[in-house]
Amino acid sequence: MAFIMLGEDQGPSIVENAREFTSFENIADPDDVDPDGNPGDGTNHPERRPFIQIYHQGPASAIQDVTSSVFKVYPNPARDGQFTLNLMNGGVAQAEIISASGEVVGTYTLNQPTNFLDATKFPTGMYIIKVIQDGESYTKKLVIE
Repeated sequence: MAFIMLGEDQGPSIVENAREFTSFENIADPDDVDPDGNPGDGTNHPERRPFIQIYHQGPASAIQDVTSSVFKVYPNPARDGQFTLNLMNGGVAQAEIISASGEVVGTYTLNQPTNFLDATKFPTGMYIIKVIQDGESYTKKLVIE
């Protein structure tokens, strides 16, 4: 499971910048019965719900600043399915295009500082492009229209 979160400044304090996510499984639990006797979905026992709360200190754009100096992708959105990927420090790298469902739908070997990539075989939508270079990996959002 992976979480990708891009922060936006929501206020002056850490608490105001917290993100909250609540989830519960929709499994009938014998102890979780509503007042009408229907098996529950977790709403009658909120203490059983998994909960994650993330506190972030520092600039909200710190992740974007680091990754933007490694490679650039343009045009984004790629309207004709073709786009350019520039490696800022040259060298050899691998690139993967990952669909919204997490499936790797394309792989490329990048041998040049400027690489012209063809994604016309992919359906329109949002993808993640992952570049692996010198043992480090970096990601950016890629939209194909």
